[in-house]
Amino acid sequence: MMKRQLRAAYKPELALSSAVIRSTKVNGEILPWLWIESTNSEPDYVPSSRFSLGIEVRNIGLGTANNLRIKWSFPIEKVVKEMNEIADTEGVITYNRKSKRLAVKLNEKSVLSVGGWAHRRDSIDYIMPASIDTTPTTLRVPAVYQSVASAMVFFCERMEEPKRAPSLPALKLKIRYKDIGQRVHRASFDVLCIVGAWNNDGEIVRGYLKYKRLR
Repeated sequence: MMKRQLRAAYKPELALSSAVIRSTKVNGEILPWLWIESTNSEPDYVPSSRFSLGIEVRNIGLGTANNLRIKWSFPIEKVVKEMNEIADTEGVITYNRKSKRLAVKLNEKSVLSVGGWAHRRDSIDYIMPASIDTTPTTLRVPAVYQSVASAMVFFCERMEEPKRAPSLPALKLKIRYKDIGQRVHRASFDVLCIVGAWNNDGEIVRGYLKYKRLR
């Protein structure tokens, strides 16, 4: 009984925060692939980092989470196939598995080329309990996922038939971490991008990042 109480006393517990986002163009690019928080939605606002959007994670448990190992993933090749069906004859989307590079062409003209991983790994040394450190830790959303989701919205806008919000793939997040007693814990989430509205340029003007805990 005492042993279980001691374990509970230093058990970390990770939670993600939802976010409201929009997409925007960078340096006159055609495809608005860059995501930013909607609270920074001034028309001319461009963040200092081209990969600035992050998901906030907090440790709502009582103990420190140590040696965090983070893995992002989504079925990029399946999604690219769906994107090409949406783009039809106007665009072509390819993903090179060897070079880990996503490319988008519009009417034979390259409008996006971004490197990234469909399966990306990160690490964090520790996350203190929120009761001690109120500043959340930021996990960067993979740029290739932002690009894929943005391209799907962009080509949906260009379709002639009545438009509806595309069904975007879930971004899977798995986190492995230890407590101060070196016991291993795991947390898994589906991060969902829900498109509420977009404009005639294919920019997401109201989107939501929400999550569903799987484990």
